[in-house]
Amino acid sequence: MEPSERRGIEILGQRLEYPDSPWGAIAVGVLCVLGGFVAWLVVERADPARLKELGYVWRSISVQPDDDLEVQAGAYRLEFWTPSARTKDAYNGRDVPEKDKWEILQDETKVLEFGDKLKADARVEGFRRFEEFGHGRTDRKWGWWWIVGVKDDFSVRDLIRLYRGHWGAEDRIYIETIRRRSEYASEGSSPAPER
Repeated sequence: MEPSERRGIEILGQRLEYPDSPWGAIAVGVLCVLGGFVAWLVVERADPARLKELGYVWRSISVQPDDDLEVQAGAYRLEFWTPSARTKDAYNGRDVPEKDKWEILQDETKVLEFGDKLKADARVEGFRRFEEFGHGRTDRKWGWWWIVGVKDDFSVRDLIRLYRGHWGAEDRIYIETIRRRSEYASEGSSPAPER
């Protein structure tokens, strides 16, 4: 067949030919039916309540005494490391570098006081901490990994002020933020409004 005699359509300079056999027509028909079914699912079956949940990374839910679920709105999570009384074990009798001396604790009193300071802020919904062993910018060592639920008006800078004020840390602080909905943020932006 000459190019001018071919059956088909042209879209954006691309020539698409019609199927030449019944099997080709069946394949095109099946694809059209599948496309229509997906469109029907999206339009007809989409539950607005479910659509509101699209993009959630996590949610805080309180289960009421009557088993009613209450989503805690307007919050996100901050996760970070602090020293524990076992952090000093990483040095095994070696000299502690000056910049890391704030990490050396004789007992857990300072850790408990830090938790009290967190909870004293009404914008902090609660926290939990887990003893962990890890390796980051320094030698392998023990410490506490904190997971803190905060309201949207508690910023990362608020945490940094509290952290540095309590621990006396002048070095870099690693903080992970986890939002309720997935979102994109420009580099250097805070996940919560700055105050």
